[in-house]
Amino acid sequence: MQKAKGRRYPPRLVAFVRRLGERGYRTCEAEAAVAKLGVKPTPTRETLKRWMDPDYAESLRMKQRQGKLPGPQPRVKWSWQRKLERLRELRAIGLSCAAVAKVMNHDYKLRLNRDNVRHLMDDDYPDDSVKRLMQGYELRRGRRPVASKQDGRIHQRQAGPSLQASA
Repeated sequence: MQKAKGRRYPPRLVAFVRRLGERGYRTCEAEAAVAKLGVKPTPTRETLKRWMDPDYAESLRMKQRQGKLPGPQPRVKWSWQRKLERLRELRAIGLSCAAVAKVMNHDYKLRLNRDNVRHLMDDDYPDDSVKRLMQGYELRRGRRPVASKQDGRIHQRQAGPSLQASA
């Protein structure tokens, strides 16, 4: 038998608080009414609000389920071949390369740009490069990104050990 989570209150108390909610009582007023009954430990305001407002309780349940529902959740565990298929499907329905890159980056936590998408559309692009891109790694692994004129940042490459020793 599975152990129940959280504290259990008598069903009569829950029914009493629900009736207060139906009559238009606020949470603080319901809290005072429960305190007069002498229930120990007293339910929290959050618990009382859940009992009084079924819509609020349902919204909380939906928030808890969000990570378990299928849909626009990141699909990181998909194979790189399936990701490449998805990229080509998005391009086939007419999205621009930049838009496809944004969708793929959002859905699969990749780091693609529009040039990567353009190259991936070619059938003659090397498989090992495609695999690295679709697994979320940059092509030039281990190197720091070079600054572009658009972002205005300057990245200085660190000197190797031989240059640092001679300095």
